[in-house]
Amino acid sequence: MKLAIAGVRVEVASTDPSLVLAVPRAAHDFLDASSEAPDLALLARWRDLTEEDRGPAVFDSGGVWQSYEREGSRRVRFVSAAAGPVPYKVASLDLARRSGEVWLHRPCYPAEGPIDVLEHPLDELLYNQLLADRSGLLLHACGVGDGDVFIAHSGGGKSTLAQLFDRHAPHVRVLSDERIAVRRHGDRWTMYGTPWSGEAGFAANGEAPLRRLVFLEHGPADRLESLSGAALAARLFACSFPPFDDPARAAATLALAAELAVSVPAFRFTFAPRAAALVALGYPC
Repeated sequence: MKLAIAGVRVEVASTDPSLVLAVPRAAHDFLDASSEAPDLALLARWRDLTEEDRGPAVFDSGGVWQSYEREGSRRVRFVSAAAGPVPYKVASLDLARRSGEVWLHRPCYPAEGPIDVLEHPLDELLYNQLLADRSGLLLHACGVGDGDVFIAHSGGGKSTLAQLFDRHAPHVRVLSDERIAVRRHGDRWTMYGTPWSGEAGFAANGEAPLRRLVFLEHGPADRLESLSGAALAARLFACSFPPFDDPARAAATLALAAELAVSVPAFRFTFAPRAAALVALGYPC
């Protein structure tokens, strides 16, 4: 199984017939049948993780995953209350060699049925790091195929705006209502849909030249205002997903956000949830 998101390819394979790989429904649109070599090749296999040797801790997300250094590679350990103290999954990564392994603790998985090896948050963690190496970043944003990226934290209006496009401007393709990838190719910026959807469930494989960055805010009236200045880069970084467990790649993400802030027109859009908001953005309904 090979996925291509924002032009970055991750391949997962297994040599064990008892480990059948699942493809989540949201990822079907991102399956890659090309002969292009993967940017990261992962081998998935069962492994007893009862006595798993972690190595020095690097980062603790405060949630299900922690990052460690071990034998020259980065390991990401996944635990849950349901599985107890034993990790249900460990990813051992060597991004420099474009390879890695994902170890699954057999007692934590059903006896039969396919397994989603890249189950969230591993998929997003991998792409955060891979994009950082390729002049890219993930944004907390809704995006449409015309090249507009609408940025906001949770509750800021991303899914609301996506639903407005779906109802009142169906000719405009919504690529995601939760995560949009952005990459710089020379002096060009491109935005990409991702399989990570929000409440409205929009996730499509598509790309477009990046036209505008629009920061969303709820309000009683529709108003589009230009943004600029040093604070803009900080706003972008605050709505991005840098690999916090890797200081060098986090710094690269911050630098890229600063470049993006001075390269693409940015706006603040205050809007009410009605069709007129799309007209205020320049979209005919």
